[in-house]
Amino acid sequence: MNIYPEEVHDAELGSPTYYPEIDSFCEEIHDATKGFGTDEQALVQILASKDTVERSLISFRYKEKYNKDLKKLMQKETSGDFGFATQLLAVSCFEAVAEIVRKSTKGLGTNEKLLYSVICGRSNAELQILKKTYFTRYNKDLTILVLSEVSGDLKKLLTACLQGMEEKYDPAYHTQSKADEDASTFYSKGEGKRFGTDEAALFELSVRLPLSI
Repeated sequence: MNIYPEEVHDAELGSPTYYPEIDSFCEEIHDATKGFGTDEQALVQILASKDTVERSLISFRYKEKYNKDLKKLMQKETSGDFGFATQLLAVSCFEAVAEIVRKSTKGLGTNEKLLYSVICGRSNAELQILKKTYFTRYNKDLTILVLSEVSGDLKKLLTACLQGMEEKYDPAYHTQSKADEDASTFYSKGEGKRFGTDEAALFELSVRLPLSI
């Protein structure tokens, strides 16, 4: 099971399906930013109230409708933490994740918790879209970038995730008894282990579990 709905995937892959409300949302954003000054309260009400599908469709439709990149518009019209928040809301879901990855690896040091939270747990299909989105936006290979920023067990985990090791859900194999077996293994390698934690084993088990169970 993917984190994002299929409509988000379709939009990111170049086949968005718009509905009438999307044009109305774009017009509201346009009205809030045209002329002198910006109606920040209106931007919050418009962008923050939309779900993942709506935000993705707005980001693509706004550029088609006004020939302007919505993220660049937010950069121009807003600033600070508020500006960064509006920029994330103004792009598609995958572009937002790509921006978070870039922010977590830019400059000195790496925000490993942020990397872990946005990469792990994604389906193979979503990882492929994310890699494509990152390369299109920043002209860099996501896998090479991420693995150059981490080390140790975290690197092993992220390597497994980025290589698409998630198992496809098979109801004949992923049964209740298999779930009980994996749960027992997970406990024995973690909380139930007498000395320390077998992190490598936990990582391997976590990565290969199908998300559609």
